[in-house]
Amino acid sequence: MASVVIQVPRGDAQKRKKRLIQELIDLLKTYNVIALADLTGLSSKGLQDIRKELRGKVVIKVAKNTIKRLALEQVKDVHPNIDKLEPYITGSKAILLTNDNPFKVQKLLDAKKVAVPAKPGQVAPNDIVVPAGNTGLNPGPILGELQRAGIPTKIEKGKITIPKDTVIVKAGEVVKEEHANALKRLEIFPFQVGLTIDVVYAEGDIIEGKYLKIDEEKTLQDLQTAASYALNLAVYIGYVTKETLPTLLAKAHQEAINLSVFIEYPTKETLPLLIAKAQREALALKKLAEKE
Repeated sequence: MASVVIQVPRGDAQKRKKRLIQELIDLLKTYNVIALADLTGLSSKGLQDIRKELRGKVVIKVAKNTIKRLALEQVKDVHPNIDKLEPYITGSKAILLTNDNPFKVQKLLDAKKVAVPAKPGQVAPNDIVVPAGNTGLNPGPILGELQRAGIPTKIEKGKITIPKDTVIVKAGEVVKEEHANALKRLEIFPFQVGLTIDVVYAEGDIIEGKYLKIDEEKTLQDLQTAASYALNLAVYIGYVTKETLPTLLAKAHQEAINLSVFIEYPTKETLPLLIAKAQREALALKKLAEKE
């Protein structure tokens, strides 16, 4: 039977293209933060799941690169320097639109990864572990598949059981076909894919995605260390601020007392110290006299 090719009338295709461009233009004018995110390895279902999770926070649009460029061309008056995004419009990328902080958006995306099966040839970012327990699978050809992948097995109550946690691929090693087949059989999906921001436009600035990934704990520690160094330096040079004033006053007070004691100037604060100093000196003179 001959196949039938249904062609969309050229006029309808042009109308649809114009409608898509206008829709994207309207969105670009609405949001201040515009990002391009890589779709590589992400399935349609995975993208829909991420869309659902980010609803109300981030709008995700997928369109042909020509449509993206045409839409960007129409919003230059709203977003200065938006044309700097154009060199990044390559390959398969989605447009992300939001009014939120781009660093926060990146954190949201990192938290919305989708688990996917391992494929032969992939490099494991972490150890791939097959946990101990009853697999619920019946004995049969699958036993050979698991054994070829280096997974120990035994039969308990008519089901295949894995007696102990087993690392079948170590971090940095390549996943082999037998590993991928066994993991799929066991419904273990060790890899995660999601949207990865390549570049983001925010208030006229272009930020590459690699600068959006921040180790918050380390950054906080660095800020605390820097603040401590700055406070110590300000106190050392006598620079007065709201934070250094109590320490500087305490330091000046103590130095004034030390000076008063050194020059033997009696005050309410120094008198007990001067008396104690005189007593120590008297005792020292007494011991010296006794030796003579």
